[in-house]
Amino acid sequence: MVVLTATVAVVFKDQFAYIEALNGSIGGSVLAFILPAAIHLAFTKHKIGVFFIGKDIFLIVFGIVGGIVGVAITVEQMVKQFAS
Repeated sequence: MVVLTATVAVVFKDQFAYIEALNGSIGGSVLAFILPAAIHLAFTKHKIGVFFIGKDIFLIVFGIVGGIVGVAITVEQMVKQFAS
């Protein structure tokens, strides 16, 4: 994995920041917000109250929206970079 990442960094040089930004916006939101809340909700939904279910749903929606916004901003910056 490290060799693959290093190879992509060498090949794409200036564009590597955009690749990592896409990776970070998708992977970061999934790992930080969506998966923990979804797993917590799946395993404990019958044992917890409405407040905790609402919190988990909020975190899932927040992660999805954050990931979409991150991808959109990165794609917009890529288009600007490649257009000039």
